[in-house]
Amino acid sequence: MALRTIPPLANADQSFGESRLEHASVIIRHGARTPWTSGLNCWEGYAASKETGVWDCDLTTYLAPPPSTDGTAASSNDPNATFLFEKRYDALQHPEHGLSNYFNGTCQLGQLLLRGYAQELTNGQHLRDAYVYDASRENHDPRMRLLDVTTAAVPWSDTNLWYRADDDQRTLMSGQVLLRGLLGPEIRAHVDTHGSYPVIPLHTADRARDVLDPNEAVCPRLAELRQRFAASNAYRAVERSAETLLLRRFMRDVLRIEGDMMAVDCLMTTMCTDRDLPDAVNDYRGTDPTRRTGDLHDAPHDHVRRETSEYGVDLFQRLYDWDVQAYTMVYGANDAEYAKLGMQPLWHEVVSVVRGIVHGEATVCCPVRPPAKLALYSGHDTTIMPMLASLGPHVWDGIWAPYASLLVLEVHAINLDGVANRTRYPSDYAFRLVYNGQVLTSRMDDCPDDAELCDIQVLLDHVEPFATPDWDCRLRYPTADAVAETVNQAVRVVTSPGGFLALLMLLVGSAAVGSVGTVCLLTRSGFRRRERYRLPLDDDEDGLVLDDENEKDGISLATTNTRDGYSDHKQRASLAESNHTADEGTLPDLVMT
Repeated sequence: MALRTIPPLANADQSFGESRLEHASVIIRHGARTPWTSGLNCWEGYAASKETGVWDCDLTTYLAPPPSTDGTAASSNDPNATFLFEKRYDALQHPEHGLSNYFNGTCQLGQLLLRGYAQELTNGQHLRDAYVYDASRENHDPRMRLLDVTTAAVPWSDTNLWYRADDDQRTLMSGQVLLRGLLGPEIRAHVDTHGSYPVIPLHTADRARDVLDPNEAVCPRLAELRQRFAASNAYRAVERSAETLLLRRFMRDVLRIEGDMMAVDCLMTTMCTDRDLPDAVNDYRGTDPTRRTGDLHDAPHDHVRRETSEYGVDLFQRLYDWDVQAYTMVYGANDAEYAKLGMQPLWHEVVSVVRGIVHGEATVCCPVRPPAKLALYSGHDTTIMPMLASLGPHVWDGIWAPYASLLVLEVHAINLDGVANRTRYPSDYAFRLVYNGQVLTSRMDDCPDDAELCDIQVLLDHVEPFATPDWDCRLRYPTADAVAETVNQAVRVVTSPGGFLALLMLLVGSAAVGSVGTVCLLTRSGFRRRERYRLPLDDDEDGLVLDDENEKDGISLATTNTRDGYSDHKQRASLAESNHTADEGTLPDLVMT
């Protein structure tokens, strides 16, 4: 966590002239947590063990009831607002009778842990060091004073702060704890002055409908993209690799589980809470990850090497890497199509705020509001990874986003003194991208390799084409079930009162139009000789070549599927045939987009 500080703005690069930080969008992953699902497929005895199957939590959630008793809006200065309930998950304490939480203790699924609390508190302190200016910090960089708490303005007012999270306990609390680290002194001063805690709006939505990460239940096109990518040669190559086959045999014969191991969650929730790993995957000793038990000189652990010798060493890391690759490959496929579609609603919100800052627009989206100086989005690993992937092929390194990851998009007003390099910064605004303490700006295409700030128009040109309010989640390749449902709907229409008559009128009208069209065609300059030909159908993109010759874009195209309104290659050839003219000896290629 100490390595995730926000780097100071470089002094050496003066090509952007005098500058001032105008806005920061902060996207975090929640801190360390309990397992998120009850159905973890880890290793034999995982659920029955007191070491891994029982989770008790010291960290609890506090709830405040509405302070008003007459139904009117509550005042933040009402002292009754400090009346709290402590929420404890201890009502089911009889696992021997089937009465218990999923993990037989006082934790809920996916609950933030104490070390996760400490992680997010550190994140808040990192943000305070970078962006908050108070009277005690005379040496604070004036270019980075996003929130000036020496003024009378309330730092958590709507113009200063926007806090957004989905409705999971771990994301809600992670954001709250981060804000405590960010504005702790000001919150305490408010309590001392007013005798009550400030009320900070938290913006969320129904969890099942939220879109802080790709939601395949809300957007069916996402599920379709993932399913079709699973049919690509790129994915099949991983599935059929010698490493995958070896690891699956290891899971079956050594860990003694059926099916694939949920390696990321099994390994990290165990290791990051100092619980015992099975000997077969215990490649580490204590809290020092540099001391591998697989070392040849580690005599007390030679039995580990003997037990897993046929599977090799470093099983922990290999299982982890295998799971990460299998889950995240789709993020970068076909120019990050899945990542861009999945994160489109959140990117639309972020870009709307950026446009509000840059172009002086009075309001932005989601809901309509003035752009705040700091926008905090508390989400998941599956929020940060696709967001990075959507920014280009070189931005995300493919490593799973760890607990309490911190992604920041800064917007700077530059050229305030009129000396900027206008070839680099024509818009007078620039952005900086920081992830877990590392500046990533230069990894974006069209950004200078030698500068940490990049013209804001580069970001907008890249993101705006997909960060639109028009979220097209319709299926493009209906499944057999979907086709059957369409047929059933047609049957219901035809058999409904008046449906048959409407169909008959449609057929008669179509026949009349067709007859007129035929007469017009035959009275022209006669029939033209047409030659049938076959389009090349072995295109591939992004290296995702599939088995069948008519597969494209990493996606398997069955002859019964449709693409852009045309069914199979026969219909494509028919389309091409209709575009052929007898005036040319050869037929021009058709480009289908």
